Amino acid sequence: MRPRLGAALVGLLCFTVLAAPVTGQIADPADAVFMLAMVREHSGAYEQIGYATAFFVSADGVALTNSHVVYAALRDPEHHQLLAVVDKEFYSVEIVCASRLTYDPIKSNEAPINPGRDVAEIRVVPAKLPIDSLPYRVNVKEVLINPTAHRGSLPPFPFLTRTIKGHPQAGSHVRAIGYGRVSSFPRKWTAQGLIREFWIADDGTETFDLEFSNPAQPGNSGSPVLDDHQQLIGILTWVSPDHSNLASAQSNDVLRRPCP
Repeated sequence: MRPRLGAALVGLLCFTVLAAPVTGQIADPADAVFMLAMVREHSGAYEQIGYATAFFVSADGVALTNSHVVYAALRDPEHHQLLAVVDKEFYSVEIVCASRLTYDPIKSNEAPINPGRDVAEIRVVPAKLPIDSLPYRVNVKEVLINPTAHRGSLPPFPFLTRTIKGHPQAGSHVRAIGYGRVSSFPRKWTAQGLIREFWIADDGTETFDLEFSNPAQPGNSGSPVLDDHQQLIGILTWVSPDHSNLASAQSNDVLRRPCP
């Protein structure tokens, strides 16, 4: 299955985290996953216009998501900013690096997209926006909240390790965790699945196809994909435009070296 990516990006952007042991071997990998919110500013007012998923890969706030998730903030940083919703607070997000895309994600419905490297490394920092609460309520841990700005020093964040060996094997069981539009509000999404095939994209990106038990939702872009041992093996990036249970993830070098 090679997903035709026109209309196949898994949402435009986001998640949450709780305090947990800062060891990489956390009790629940879901604690390292959080929601990203894209906020647009116009005449001094802020509006949330999209969301997606990201996950921490170090305790100091470094995280990974897809490049198409951060695209608007890179293209127009004056009017678009990314926020990280972590537990009941929101933080600002700095983009460390993002792979160059061969298409415009905002116009992704206009033509088929060839799969290729699509990863961004970001860093969560104290909130910089001059607002005290997010202009949109979110469903975190099954509770509707209106996240407030985190202004002080950063807490240590739970994170997923990136020690990846070999490549994902067809028939292996996997689990993905992210935030999607499951209801009127974005909420945590989890799906079990199987790896259908491992393949290499035209630009050399190591990629594998998945079949999930639950359909992917808008906002699932950037979700971590875990193996049977709860180890990170991929980052969910694309979904089939014809079957939302079929998706594709990037693996290996994209996770180990997002900023080559």
